[in-house]
Amino acid sequence: VDMGDYTPKEIVDMLVVFGECFGNYREAARLYRNRYPNRRHPNNTVIRRLKIRAEQGQL
Repeated sequence: VDMGDYTPKEIVDMLVVFGECFGNYREAARLYRNRYPNRRHPNNTVIRRLKIRAEQGQL
């Protein structure tokens, strides 16, 4: 997944939602979809890859 497909705001919001879900990728994808119905909806794999990239400093 190319993070260039997402805006910086979307990326931050995905990471915030992931944190709110205590590391549960599927729950984070569900919550993001519900919270931001008018945006593209990443699946749990996208959120997992984003989290790994954030940990590696590759955002």
